[in-house]
Amino acid sequence: MPSQAAGRSSDTHRAQVLITTGEVHLPDGLDRPELQVLSGGDEVVPLPQDQWRGGLPDEIRSAVLAGVLERPEYAQIPAPGAVRYGLPVYALQLSVQRMDMALGQYVDLDATWSLQALAPVSASGEASRALVCRSSWRRVPAGPAVSDAVQAQQTLMRQWGEQIGRTLARLRSGSAATAGRSATDVLCVP
Repeated sequence: MPSQAAGRSSDTHRAQVLITTGEVHLPDGLDRPELQVLSGGDEVVPLPQDQWRGGLPDEIRSAVLAGVLERPEYAQIPAPGAVRYGLPVYALQLSVQRMDMALGQYVDLDATWSLQALAPVSASGEASRALVCRSSWRRVPAGPAVSDAVQAQQTLMRQWGEQIGRTLARLRSGSAATAGRSATDVLCVP
């Protein structure tokens, strides 16, 4: 998984928006060290010899943030207490509902995320309501190998991050609530 997000996390001197992330939520069946693939009969088969480099939630966070942080105006901060930067701070929550890999056929990713402005808060001292979005992606791997499926899944996670970056840009411009559906099948509700 790309670790570009970690390299950009301290690059706040050029940022216009700061992002902090919470823990990544996964279904219990996905939160395992070994890769899991779908067999021909849609049965989940664990692959003990093929494991994620780190914990799957960390791998997902890293890959998604790499996509978000492609935009130079965004930087990651480790905790929401960074109001002292004087920049808008958004909390990003990530949740995976489904992540399927059928070797040589397809990879799917169904995910939700929320963005909430933490700082500055409104004049009344209240934080903004969260914008909650849901997306689905599908990709055909380049080949039948496990590494092809993992690469395709990484690409989907990066696309997820890019979608979050675009959604945050619309949110900041005041048009995120009208995002509706797009080519990546995103639906956001305030």
